[in-house]
Amino acid sequence: MSQRNDGVAGQETQDLLFSENAKVYTVTIGAEGADVENIQQRLQELGYPISVTSYFGTDTESAVKYFQRMNGLDDDGSVGYYTKDIL
Repeated sequence: MSQRNDGVAGQETQDLLFSENAKVYTVTIGAEGADVENIQQRLQELGYPISVTSYFGTDTESAVKYFQRMNGLDDDGSVGYYTKDIL
């Protein structure tokens, strides 16, 4: 399988999306971009001491862990389905 990042859900993408090899949504250390920026903005809105940098570093991980503890989630420091849903 060749990998293309064309934004189209072609046959290759759909095959992977509906396979057992599909990866669950997670944002964690080292990630960057719009999703990270949105997470940081929301944490900031909620009063967590975080800068909006669009990069998921140790400060973001610490804020996410604290948010998770405060909301009864496992504090693994990554933003998966449950953390994103509560945010």
